Amino acid sequence: MLKLSTIHNFLSYLCTHSPLFVGIDRFEQIRVVRKVSTGDTTPKSTRVCSVTLDAIAESLWNSSDKKGEKYTGTGLKSRMRSILTPWINEMFFSEFVVLVEGEDDRAALHGAAVYHQKDLESDGISVIPCGGKNNLGRPIAILQHLGIPFFVVWDADKETKGARDQDNVRLLRLLKATVTKWPSGVWNSHACFETNLDMTIESEIGSKEYENLIRKFLEVFGFRKKKHAIKNPQFVSDLLSEAGKNGKTSATLDSIVLAIYSRFEESSKDSV
Repeated sequence: MLKLSTIHNFLSYLCTHSPLFVGIDRFEQIRVVRKVSTGDTTPKSTRVCSVTLDAIAESLWNSSDKKGEKYTGTGLKSRMRSILTPWINEMFFSEFVVLVEGEDDRAALHGAAVYHQKDLESDGISVIPCGGKNNLGRPIAILQHLGIPFFVVWDADKETKGARDQDNVRLLRLLKATVTKWPSGVWNSHACFETNLDMTIESEIGSKEYENLIRKFLEVFGFRKKKHAIKNPQFVSDLLSEAGKNGKTSATLDSIVLAIYSRFEESSKDSV
């Protein structure tokens, strides 16, 4: 029979591919091991990365307006519990991560990729919903410290009730990108919809065309409400495909998919 001390020592050095073993109580014990390029003529070397709560707190503080009491790892710990779910934890085991606000964003990217005859998951790209814009900062900081390549997509929410421009500024600072209150466009590491995803697709495809396709595919898929349907990647893929047949496309979604794959391919050159 194994002693409890033996089991404890085994668990302390657990090597796993399961996100279920990642928890806030073991967060600072995580080690991400990756092969990285050291040059065209030399073998790839092994890089081991780790991160502490204090380091995450420091990154978030530097991206903030630095008002009030400075962030600390101790203060951050309780806030980390809300984001370290099995879905979020998947990023520790991913070749490449795309962080989005919600499931509808995830479905749109998967659907747009399928329309372009690509499969994000099969290609090693994990699209992870974070439960809102205010939950993106912590995963971004974690990925930066662990050296895991990523891309971020969010809504700038311009002219949206309750929207705060400082939320966009904070994320742009964290990404070391050009800072503007209401970003809109596609860049190397991130993309922003000026208002939100749904309104962007509707405006680019055309309101009448978009609403007709929504009604058509709600019936085809058996959904009663649009808000549920747009969380389904196949629904979005079929909608975009049908719109494409009619000569209508979402230029922004197309650009985001291309940017994600460009970033992914670039990162793949530096790792196995």
